[in-house]
Amino acid sequence: MSSDKIAQWYESLVDDYKPIEIKPLDITSFKASGNTVGENVRLDAMITGGTGQYSVTFSYILNGIETVLSNDYLLTYDLFMPTEEGTYDFIVSVKDSNGYVV
Repeated sequence: MSSDKIAQWYESLVDDYKPIEIKPLDITSFKASGNTVGENVRLDAMITGGTGQYSVTFSYILNGIETVLSNDYLLTYDLFMPTEEGTYDFIVSVKDSNGYVV
């Protein structure tokens, strides 16, 4: 192949190249609805950016002890039924397929 043809081929590759923008992984909202012992609390997370599948973990802290509710690759919500009164600090963490965590 001549150097002119190689240069033309390379230019066509460069002209066709369009960068892909990958937005940073982010949890744009997190909501817990419900607040009565013995009734379900729905936890919802809105996730944007990142790459590939997400691994979503919901947990809570009560009396200084963290309890993991779920760790799932597909769901961005969970249901939780409190069994005792108290102040629950809910936590959601997300990891994308590149290993980035928020």
